[in-house]
Amino acid sequence: MDEKEYNYFYNKYSNSESKWLCCSLLLAMYSEDYHEYKDYVVNALDHKDPTVRESALYVYIQFEKDKSEVQDKCLDFRNDSEPSVSKIAMSKLSVI
Repeated sequence: MDEKEYNYFYNKYSNSESKWLCCSLLLAMYSEDYHEYKDYVVNALDHKDPTVRESALYVYIQFEKDKSEVQDKCLDFRNDSEPSVSKIAMSKLSVI
């Protein structure tokens, strides 16, 4: 999917309440798209659904260049109520 296609899907589905559409948008993001859509990723970190939070944290860790921001987010998520989310955070913290 190129940037134009991603932008089309983002504009069409970014306000959807579907966790699957939200996760799809997050996981379809390329590193080149991240800066433009960083707010979407950060907002998804606060989503009520753990699958969305897990996807958002994965994308955030992969594409965020500021290592101190990544560390801070991982510290916040190490005690997430969803074990898969906290596991991702703890795993990243172990290598920072």
